[in-house]
Amino acid sequence: ARLGIPPGKRILAEAFAAELPRAVTGRNGKVPWGGVSTRAYATHADSIVAEIERTKGPLEHVGLDVRWLLRRVAQLAEGQRSTTARDDREVIAGYALATWLRSWGVEQVTDCSWSD
Repeated sequence: ARLGIPPGKRILAEAFAAELPRAVTGRNGKVPWGGVSTRAYATHADSIVAEIERTKGPLEHVGLDVRWLLRRVAQLAEGQRSTTARDDREVIAGYALATWLRSWGVEQVTDCSWSD
């Protein structure tokens, strides 16, 4: 403040100007979250779908509707919004669970003790 520099994100942008691309440091406004989210889903939808499909059996075993999740990923990748505040919370939860299951080597219901 003593130097007459207004507080805010500009300080960080200038501090990291050498490490960050100009598209980040030179941006004057915010990008709508929906646009960022849509681009992310459009870019990574195949990976998300593949991860969920790999653990389809266990996900269905615990009560998730995998077909619905896969449809929702496709909708999000196409930019389709829902009426909920968080359009992707169920997808994120299913994707996180799928990733966690695979990290433990669980891809089939029979890969775990709860298959009995």
